[in-house]
Amino acid sequence: MSEVSAVLSLPYIAPAQAQKHVTHNEALRVLDALVQPTVGSRSVGDPPANPDHGERHVVGPSASGAWAGRSGDIAVFEEGTGWSFFAPEEGWVVQVRDEDILCAYDGSDWTQLGLYAGQPIQNVPQLGIATAADDINRLAVSSDATLLNHAGDGHQLKINKAAAADTASLLFQTNWGGRAEMGTTGSDSFAIKVSADGTTWTDAMSIAADGSATQIATPVFIDEDLAADRLISSTDKHSYLTATLNNSHPNPVASSIQMGFGGVRRYACLVHAGFEQFNITAYDASGVWKGSPLVMEFPGSASMNNALYIDKNSRVGIGRAPGVAKLDIDGIARLKPTAKAALPSASSVGAGGIAFVSDASGGAQPAYSDGTDWRKMSDNQPV
Repeated sequence: MSEVSAVLSLPYIAPAQAQKHVTHNEALRVLDALVQPTVGSRSVGDPPANPDHGERHVVGPSASGAWAGRSGDIAVFEEGTGWSFFAPEEGWVVQVRDEDILCAYDGSDWTQLGLYAGQPIQNVPQLGIATAADDINRLAVSSDATLLNHAGDGHQLKINKAAAADTASLLFQTNWGGRAEMGTTGSDSFAIKVSADGTTWTDAMSIAADGSATQIATPVFIDEDLAADRLISSTDKHSYLTATLNNSHPNPVASSIQMGFGGVRRYACLVHAGFEQFNITAYDASGVWKGSPLVMEFPGSASMNNALYIDKNSRVGIGRAPGVAKLDIDGIARLKPTAKAALPSASSVGAGGIAFVSDASGGAQPAYSDGTDWRKMSDNQPV
């Protein structure tokens, strides 16, 4: 049987041992030194000049004098005996008074242990709050909510990545499957993407890192009301929706609103920057441009009054608000000259149709349809 204990090497009293009090007192001395240890410091290498009885220290580096060669050991001073030293075992913990921290021996050195008396937690490998952390999620929190409050005037949540091609994002999950993600993923442009299954993702919106472009890849519905066939509306007292398109390119061509069906462009409203025109253009079922049925040209900075005015009674005014007539023109009206052979039948036009016939008998002149024939306005004779 061993004469000392396995962990602290406390001496055992042998059977029939003389002066048993010596062995017993030695064991108490070791216990007194090592149980609930508090040391004055762990960084000093020179023993204090006038130590108190029972004073303890972790011997610091470059130990000298009575402490020479005992760096890292626990030194205890006893009157009449001097310094005694105890080599630590891995896992021993001491309180260091001059730093007001707890330190643990890791087998080679004394290192700060946890949060103690307001000291910071530094270089903790993992931290789990009400759950388990792991090598990927080194900080894990299981809670109904997480509060990040300001200590001064504001608060920032910072997500840093090593390079532009890496990811810095917030990922939203359902049952551990990704459903939405926002941040800089694979580039420095900001993007929002969504997924219905956590596998297939759609980029809903992307904003270029230099602010030059914003792309929205999915439809935007505001106040959707399918029962009323209304996809976009507004509670504003002035209008359902106000949209402003402004092309800030140094050499703009046009700003447009485009409409289509099944992914094919069919109509577009364009403002051409170069020659101050507003066009409504049309496309066929394949998306091929077929022309501009409506073109309005603006005179730049010059004033313009009622270029085209259509009132509630279907009266049209050009250059002015319409009067009593269905067509009211402020200026000169022109009919394109048409050859007799190109005139449609008077019956198909109906009575009251007007044309300017370029090769009428007696010379080019206006003509009208009486419902049966085209007749010259000058003498009512057939053209």
